Parts: sequence; C-alpha cells; structure tokens
Amino acid sequence: MEKRCKPEAYASFGADDGKCKMDDVKKRLLEVIKGLNDRDRLIVIFYYLQGMNLKDMASILGIPLKNLSKLHAEILTKFSKAFLT
Repeated sequence: MEKRCKPEAYASFGADDGKCKMDDVKKRLLEVIKGLNDRDRLIVIFYYLQGMNLKDMASILGIPLKNLSKLHAEILTKFSKAFLT
C-alpha cells in the first residue's frame, strides 16, 4: 500500500516515514484538478482562487445553492481521497 503524502508543514506530527515536498503535493492537486469536469473545475477556481462565495457562484453557474454545496463537498472528497490513498 502506498504511503500517504504529507506536506512538510505536518512533518512535526510524526511523519518521519518520508516527507513530501510541496512539489509532490502540487503535482497531486493538479492531477485531481485535471480529472474534474469543467463545471467542477470552475467551482474550484471560483471558490479557492477567486475567493467567491457559494451564493454568488450558484448564481453565475445557474444552479441552486443547495446543489452547489453538495457538489463542493463531493469535490473536497475527491481531493481528500487523492491524499489518503
């Protein structure tokens, strides 16, 4: 089983089994982003890069806020799985 990749910032919490460099973290994040569909990629860009709130994003994307919240949670799950497997 592959060891989890941990950012150097968490190394002090007992991650002596091989520290990941930030380049490795960025590479894994990019892999996940490339695997997202266009709508999900926009959600990531709007929320994390442009600092938009969910209400404004829902309006721009033309989807109900409740659905956007669910989509955002699903995207976060994809990111989590990339680092936990």
